[in-house]
Amino acid sequence: MKMIPHSDTRDIEALSSIDQYKRFIATYERGGWAPIQFDYLDFIDCDHIESHPVIIEFGDTIGYNFPIDEYEYYTDEYPIFNRQETETRLLSECLGDGFYEAFVDEDNIVNFDDSALATRNKIILKVGQDYYLAKKILPPIEEE
Repeated sequence: MKMIPHSDTRDIEALSSIDQYKRFIATYERGGWAPIQFDYLDFIDCDHIESHPVIIEFGDTIGYNFPIDEYEYYTDEYPIFNRQETETRLLSECLGDGFYEAFVDEDNIVNFDDSALATRNKIILKVGQDYYLAKKILPPIEEE
């Protein structure tokens, strides 16, 4: 029986499912690698075409695809406008008749009847799964 002897060195790689396709023919999108898949034509019959999907890889050692999930959230950004002006106001009744000038320094958000002036961003993040892979892997045993 083959075995790998004990060693005190840590011969493992800490990996993530986000980067599991970087050894494939892949494209980098939204912070992770996505494999390029195409159909391989098996045969053409009179009224039927038979094919199967193919993904080409270079050096994948485990042959397992870990799940990649997505997390979606929204952010709203409201522009704030600073208003600085002198405003004429009516005196309250206890102070008598007349007007006075007041300096106004405030921040305002522009509102409409049914909404506000804002920017909404939809953000989609990829969520991967961490896994560890040994640098030395025993070959599989062929059953006879």
